[in-house]
Amino acid sequence: MGRNIRRAIVFPGTILFLLISAFAGSFVTTRIYPNTYIGNINVGMKTLPEAKKLIQEELKRTVKVSIRDREYEWNFEQMGIELSLDRLEALVSAPNRKPFGQNIIELASSLTTRRTIPAPITFTGGFTSFLQNALFDFSSDTDELKVGKNNMVSVLSLEKRFRIDPVSLHDAIESSFANRSMPAISPKLVKAESSKLT
Repeated sequence: MGRNIRRAIVFPGTILFLLISAFAGSFVTTRIYPNTYIGNINVGMKTLPEAKKLIQEELKRTVKVSIRDREYEWNFEQMGIELSLDRLEALVSAPNRKPFGQNIIELASSLTTRRTIPAPITFTGGFTSFLQNALFDFSSDTDELKVGKNNMVSVLSLEKRFRIDPVSLHDAIESSFANRSMPAISPKLVKAESSKLT
């Protein structure tokens, strides 16, 4: 009788283990774990091509950028920002690359715990060019005359020209990627070259 009880417990347990193993194995090779998000985009239970398509759709939208009292809308392509397929694959498949037992634990925990991964984007040379060409002029309309030594007269323009701080914009875009609830990002500004005229 004790032997029958063991069989009644061991056999269904083995079947359950094999089913869980097959289920986990399919995720390791084909699907992103549930509750995986990039910003507000749920890529859980998607294949890599499906996740890629969702990110490419997100990259078609514009980003609102607030510069002091002005607001601009730029698209990602215009700013030199692209999808990095290598980064996307590495980020979404990170839990899948663990030993089999840990994969099962990761899969089980993903059913109840949200995992947010960084934006799988890359900042190309176009990003640097975009920032070099983006000059913001907050000048006043009047110039000021200044008399220096030896009665030399110089004209100081009261213009105030700024550029966007690259690190600030980079970080703001990465942290707000796919977050549609954020109205506009506000990067820091750095003063542009001197505007003194003589």
